[in-house]
Amino acid sequence: MFERRPIYRETAKQYQKASKKEKMEILDYFVRITGLKNRNYAATFLKNNLRESMLFPYK
Repeated sequence: MFERRPIYRETAKQYQKASKKEKMEILDYFVRITGLKNRNYAATFLKNNLRESMLFPYK
């Protein structure tokens, strides 16, 4: 699980700087690698300053 966090951080940085079309592609990639089924949740995670507690609430 610890190997995934740098990927999440990097993806969020890219997402925050991307255009709308690029955000769609990044979001598709992020949903695919995380296994999340809700794109809105994934987009919120990527927008909200990389709050890992959203993705890992029970640490």
